[in-house]
Amino acid sequence: MKIYYIDSFTDQPFKGNPAAVVLLDKELSDNLMQKIAQEIGFSETAFLIKQDKDIYGLRWFTPTTEVSLCGHATLASAKVFFTFLAANLNSVKFITKYGILVCSQEGDKIKMTFPKDRLIQIDKYDEIKEFFAFGIKRNILFSEVNHYLCLFVADELNISSFMIESHGIIELSKILPEIRGLVISNQHAGLVRMRFFDPWEGIPEDPVTGSAGLVVSEYWFNKLDKDSIEIEQMSARGGKMEIRNEEAYVSILGLATIILEGTLMAGNYGE
Repeated sequence: MKIYYIDSFTDQPFKGNPAAVVLLDKELSDNLMQKIAQEIGFSETAFLIKQDKDIYGLRWFTPTTEVSLCGHATLASAKVFFTFLAANLNSVKFITKYGILVCSQEGDKIKMTFPKDRLIQIDKYDEIKEFFAFGIKRNILFSEVNHYLCLFVADELNISSFMIESHGIIELSKILPEIRGLVISNQHAGLVRMRFFDPWEGIPEDPVTGSAGLVVSEYWFNKLDKDSIEIEQMSARGGKMEIRNEEAYVSILGLATIILEGTLMAGNYGE
C-alpha cells in the first residue's frame, strides 16, 4: 500500500499538522485500519480508496478511534490526489461518513467545502468555568454536528500560554456527555486565534484543526461582520487557514507540504 506523510496548513516541513494518507487497492477491515493508525501515531491517518477517476472513499482514524470529520487529513488527501493521482484534474469528491466533500485547487492552496455546522448557546457557565485557571466569556457555544465546545476569552490574553491538562478537561463530559472537542478562541488585530483539544478521541492537543476552524468560524463571521477570516492555531507547530462563508457551505483553504512517499508493509494486510 502506498503511504504519504503530509504537513497540512503550512508551506514548511515539520510545521502545521502532520497526517498520514494510505492509498488502498482494496477495502480493509476497521480493525486493521485502526491498527495502522495506531502504529503511525499521528493525530489522524486517512484511508483513500478509488471509486472513479475523481471520486474516492475517505475515512479518518486517530490512534484510538475513527472520527466523523478531519479537516487537515482531508487537505492531506487532496494534496496526494492532485500531486500523485490526477495532476490534470482540478477537483475531487471524497465520499465520507460526514457527507460528500469537494476539494479543488485555488492557486497554491487547496479549497475544501464542508456543510455548515450550527452553534447553540448553552447555559452552563458556572459549571464550565471551574475547569479553567483563566477567565472565559459567558457566551459558551456548542456545535450540533461536531459536538465541539467553544469557549472565548478576552482578546488581550495570550492563549498560547494557557496550561490545559487532558486529564482535567476530559471530565467536561460529565457536564456535556456528547462533547468531542474543545475550542478556545479570541482575536487580535482581525486575526482569529484558537487552540483545540480532543482527549475524548485520543488527541491531547491538535496542532492545526480544520474542523475546529469550521465550527468556530460561525461565531467570528457574525462577530467581525465578515464572510472571510484567517485563523491561526496557536500550537507549538503552528498553522493558518482561510475560511469563507459561502451560502450553503463553508470553505477552508490551506497549504500542504509533502514529507514522505513510501510503501506500507503490512504482510497479508496484517490479518
